[in-house]
Amino acid sequence: MFIRLGEATIISVLNKKNLLSNLTPKVAGKEEFCTTGTCPFQAPAEFEYDPERYLYFRARAITAEVANKNGDFFEWDELKKACSSFIGKGFYLNHESDHPSKAKGLILDAKLVEDDSAKYIETLVAVDRVVAPEVCQLIEGGIINSISMGCLAAKAKCSLCANIA
Repeated sequence: MFIRLGEATIISVLNKKNLLSNLTPKVAGKEEFCTTGTCPFQAPAEFEYDPERYLYFRARAITAEVANKNGDFFEWDELKKACSSFIGKGFYLNHESDHPSKAKGLILDAKLVEDDSAKYIETLVAVDRVVAPEVCQLIEGGIINSISMGCLAAKAKCSLCANIA
């Protein structure tokens, strides 16, 4: 099993005026994000916007068929299969994702985007203003303008020698 990391660009920070977007907020109901008492979030069956409590932003999580800064390349067909797996996952700082209690927010939705310039997954993230006020300030102030995306891969193919590890 490989852990792969990549940079994800924050597309926009949503406020009361632009909160309604073409992303439909939802959280996958198949798995609980964490159990009661172990983290600050529960993945609700339905989500209601609360801009006073949460900062919402859209991020281009992963781009298909273009190598990222780490040299990782993700095929579009694989991203199509994986898109829904983003929903309900935590938003963490500095890859400290070993326990749900370290989450600062939650990925509410993910969608596939295919246009003339690229194919990618876009996510809608909510960051808790009570749990992580400093993170919200840095995002709103433009100091944090990108985030990192991590994933697990059962295997990886070398683009130079085609070896599968």
